[in-house]
Amino acid sequence: MMETYVLCNSEVAAPYYESFLNELYKTYSPDDPLIDQLVTIDFVGWFKSRVESELQNIEDDLLRSLYWGPKQLVKMWPCYFVNGFNFHTEDHNVGKSTMNCGVCVRDTENDFYGMLEEIIELDYPLNDDLHVVLFKCRWVDPTRGMKVHRHYHLVDVNFKRVYQKDEPFILAQQAVQVYYTEYPSMKRDKIDWMAFCKTKARRVESHWTNVAYQIDEEVPFLRVGTSRLDEDDEDEDDEDSFDDYETNEESEEQQQFRLDLILN
Repeated sequence: MMETYVLCNSEVAAPYYESFLNELYKTYSPDDPLIDQLVTIDFVGWFKSRVESELQNIEDDLLRSLYWGPKQLVKMWPCYFVNGFNFHTEDHNVGKSTMNCGVCVRDTENDFYGMLEEIIELDYPLNDDLHVVLFKCRWVDPTRGMKVHRHYHLVDVNFKRVYQKDEPFILAQQAVQVYYTEYPSMKRDKIDWMAFCKTKARRVESHWTNVAYQIDEEVPFLRVGTSRLDEDDEDEDDEDSFDDYETNEESEEQQQFRLDLILN
């Protein structure tokens, strides 16, 4: 499943993925739930068979590396620095004063909110500099487990209502860090619900070591600025922000709305 996700999110493999889907669409409608299952089960084998038939004419080192696939042994990390955020796995975050295991990823239709369970690094034998880092997350169901207050731009999540689709992985570069805070109210409608809060990103400093490099800078995964973290490294505040997730204090209107949610 991890290798499938990497291939489906690689620009060099995109033409093959599109061809594979077009073949499926000859039999299934695009919204058929079997499509996702068939991609998970069959795409890696189909991709390797197709590339093998063209291998003599392929000069792209990244495509060749993806064809050979990752090593069977993977590396597991308790923490990782990417996109200006210091991520910890949920287990590693236990006992810490701050939450570093909250994850958000933007999708074309929904934002997904989750908890980071595992940090997995795939290494590719054809190139020692090619590493792909995946986050395995437990996602909140975007329909049953989220309440979006659109007027106030506030989101509540419920981790008792997890996403049932078997799609736990994202590329580390896709992740934005968030944290969740419980409501102090003991009212029944607030039990198990937590408020989502934005986390401020910081500048990628030069002292981060063991940077995972990519082969081709045009490929979306493995951009510079990803690295494992030493456990002794401490968080630092910085003025920089990440895309739309810059940390701003809630407005008075938002604060009043949040207070009303607690009291009512």
